[in-house]
Parts: sequence; C-alpha cells; structure tokens
Amino acid sequence: MTAKKDRKIAKKLKSTSGILLKGVRFCGKTTTALHEAADNLQKLLTRLTPEKAAQCASLNVLIAGVSSYTRADNINVVSLGHLFV
Repeated sequence: MTAKKDRKIAKKLKSTSGILLKGVRFCGKTTTALHEAADNLQKLLTRLTPEKAAQCASLNVLIAGVSSYTRADNINVVSLGHLFV
C-alpha cells in the first residue's frame, strides 16, 4: 500500500518538478527521519551538475508537523498544512 501512495505522490510532484526521496519509513523518532531526508537532499545536490544545482530554488523536506522552519544547512522543513495557506 505504501508503494502505491509513493507512486501517487511522485506523480503529483513530477508536475511541479519535485522529487520524492525514499528514506526511513518507520523509526523511533521523527527527527531521525527528518535528518535522514535532509542528508539525502544534500547527497542529491552533490550528484547534480552545477547547471542543474543552480536551478534548485530551495531544498525542502515536507513533514506532517505543525511548524515550518529553515535548518542551519539551508534546508526548509515545510509542514503540509502550510502549503495551502
């Protein structure tokens, strides 16, 4: 069921030039998954060509939390609820 949801989300993100990164699904702490997602974004950025990396307006991690903020490494943590405000 989760893979089907991932494909659905990936399809929606494709239309906005977004990327769905797969990481830790179930872990003891949400912050662990958040840090891993941010690390995966940093790894992805190093794999891009300089031209493609320059096109990235921002690096974002979507969460189901209630607060949005920018981390020290300039990765935005965005609450899903804030996308529709």
